Amino acid sequence: MSEWKKVRIRDISSVLGDGIHGTPQYDDSGDYFFINGNNLLDGKIIIKPETNRVSYDEHLKHRKPLTNRTVLVSINGTLGNIALYNGEKCILGKSTCYFNVNEDVEKLFIKYILTGMDFQSYIFRFAHGTTIKNVSLEAMRNYSFRLPPLPTQTRIAEILSAYDDAIENNNRRIALLEKAATELYREWFVRMRFPGYQTTKFVNGLPEGWEVGRVGSVVKLSRGHDLPLTSVIDGCIPVVGSSGIIAFHNKSTTDKPAIVLGRSGSTGTPRFYDCKCWVHNTAIYAKEIRENPLWVYYMLCQIDYSNLTGGSAVPTLNKNHVEAHKIVIPAGKIQDLFDSYIKTMIAEKTNLQSQSQNLARQRDLLLPRLMSGKLKV
Repeated sequence: MSEWKKVRIRDISSVLGDGIHGTPQYDDSGDYFFINGNNLLDGKIIIKPETNRVSYDEHLKHRKPLTNRTVLVSINGTLGNIALYNGEKCILGKSTCYFNVNEDVEKLFIKYILTGMDFQSYIFRFAHGTTIKNVSLEAMRNYSFRLPPLPTQTRIAEILSAYDDAIENNNRRIALLEKAATELYREWFVRMRFPGYQTTKFVNGLPEGWEVGRVGSVVKLSRGHDLPLTSVIDGCIPVVGSSGIIAFHNKSTTDKPAIVLGRSGSTGTPRFYDCKCWVHNTAIYAKEIRENPLWVYYMLCQIDYSNLTGGSAVPTLNKNHVEAHKIVIPAGKIQDLFDSYIKTMIAEKTNLQSQSQNLARQRDLLLPRLMSGKLKV
């Protein structure tokens, strides 16, 4: 520990700043993305469907000196998200702080310093503002921590990265399983190439026993329930909002399984939870499922929700419009066969998710011990 010296972010970086304080001119056909703090997740820049684009000329007007040494931190609204810049075509908004790590410092080590509880607690302590919390650039520059010699930095980064690499590999496998399940649905229920289709009798363009109906005839939707997150009693029941799990509670509003769609903000985007949930009022959920739940879920995934929303400032999904949407309802026997195939994929996906959760727990236990020098490497 005697070799670990106390430094501030300003000491280990060549430049530190934030993005533009204003709104750029958007261009839906532009090649560059307007990145804010909510685009930073798990060490990466995440481009979302709703992320705005800008042109090359707008990029030139607002570009910052981002390099392969750049670390990004969310400092406005969403606090403490971290990402490493990897050459993405983007410009930054004011909620994103950037700084370029000096060559004699291990960039990955700095990423883990910022991921740790000490830094995360620091930015919440120094955040100001009543409605939207903000961390000043000066507070970012002045954050201090202990920096070991470069070989130790590199070794610690390697140890922690091994866990993240394993989690990332599991995420890739999960994405492949999800893609395979979606493709199976399209093959059977969109292209009508289900098992035995060659010998199936078709009536008016549909397999015998299939019918045209509406979403509301197979699933009854309901708006979620108000639950101020400040009053959440911690438990094992996930609280699900428009963007996914946002907290945990000790009460549920759904039975198992639960199918949830974003109602406001992030609209559509169905999610399947093989557990009971409390559905927040930013989402819509399947209150009553009248057909095979897995078939219902993948059917909802195929719908284009852009024409089923209202509201000018904040897009809002209208559950009545969703229920009125026309669909093709296959015979129950083929739904059940689809269910048997998908359950195998879900079991493998659940196993991978469990592995990743265990890896994340182990990494998070190691992180403070490594960063404090209590665990030698």
